[in-house]
Amino acid sequence: MPTWFDIVKAEVDSVDEKNFFEPLTETGDGDHQIGEADIDLKRLYSLAMKWQKSSMELMVAARYVNNREDQEYKIKKAKELGQKSELLMEVFWTSIKEVYNVWHKPSIGIRKGWKIVWSEPEEPPIPGFLKDLFSL
Repeated sequence: MPTWFDIVKAEVDSVDEKNFFEPLTETGDGDHQIGEADIDLKRLYSLAMKWQKSSMELMVAARYVNNREDQEYKIKKAKELGQKSELLMEVFWTSIKEVYNVWHKPSIGIRKGWKIVWSEPEEPPIPGFLKDLFSL
């Protein structure tokens, strides 16, 4: 009997390039590019995004059905896909950390053009009166 990992691996391998969910976030000033996602990482990310999208769509659809049984099924399926998406994203981020040896970096991300980056955490802005109070 195949494991969930076997089933997911086959589904990841079947993701077609025309169905990729490319990230839309542009590279920022504090981003340090360390590479570009290969085909396997693109497939992992895209399948996780597909499942996340389907999960959200099912939750919206569940809100507007007239049949309690149908509603419960949609909610159950949405939760299932949401959990699978989260797990697949963990595999995606772990893969990036392993491949690019960025376990020690405070923040890693994926940007438009499939760029893989690490970033320093942004410091929250200090309100003007506090800055004035503590500045010399």
